[in-house]
Amino acid sequence: MAGAGRAAVRRALAAAADLVLPLRCAGCGSGRGPWCPACRDGLRVTGPGVGCVPVVDPDDGSVLEVHAAARFEGSLRRLVSAWKDEDRADATGVLVALLAGALTTALGSEPALRLALVRGEGVLVVPVPTSPAARRRRGGDPVATLARCAVVAVRGPPAGRRPGLVVVPALRHRRRVRDQSRLSRADRRANLRGALGVRARAAPTVRGATVVVVDDVVTTGATLGEASRALRRAGAAHVVGVTVARTPRPGGSRLPTGR
Repeated sequence: MAGAGRAAVRRALAAAADLVLPLRCAGCGSGRGPWCPACRDGLRVTGPGVGCVPVVDPDDGSVLEVHAAARFEGSLRRLVSAWKDEDRADATGVLVALLAGALTTALGSEPALRLALVRGEGVLVVPVPTSPAARRRRGGDPVATLARCAVVAVRGPPAGRRPGLVVVPALRHRRRVRDQSRLSRADRRANLRGALGVRARAAPTVRGATVVVVDDVVTTGATLGEASRALRRAGAAHVVGVTVARTPRPGGSRLPTGR
């Protein structure tokens, strides 16, 4: 009986430790977390060029090049969901590493970004803002956290002040939007059309700047397309997108974001 009691105590302690620092992999739920070797080995990294998704705005024909680090499927999809909605903050480092890789690829392959850095003009890193409702639900702005940490990983501390890459939370929601997760492509476009704008205090910084707009995942391109439109309306000279992952798209990768 004493042995059974000690075993019960050990199980209770293990369960309590799981609440403080989850030990199970956020990707598969069975390996050791936050990201077990099996999930790491199964990750489909897109690589330079392959991970670049052109998001087309049919209103003016402009193209936003979006660089993604990996395909949004399998264990990575489950990890992102756990990170955003199940308080798996221990998975942040995994996503930061992926986002930093995509940002490095963009900086090395996009001529406008390279030119801005060579000229010493710097590049603004602008996270897509979390809606007020999601911010309350999640207790913060997870994409902004990813952006700041990725800049530290790429350029070194302090994030937002080192010459070259500057993190600027320039975008804001101009009106309430619905949760995008269960909306169709057309509904996503309608939901976000005109929903984002540049903060008044950030407008002088955005005007004439080269910008990297950051989100966690590109699905239909509606969110990043609207973010790019808002930045271009405010006078941004060039905008490039960077994400942790992209949703695989059968039959092509061009993502129209308008009507």
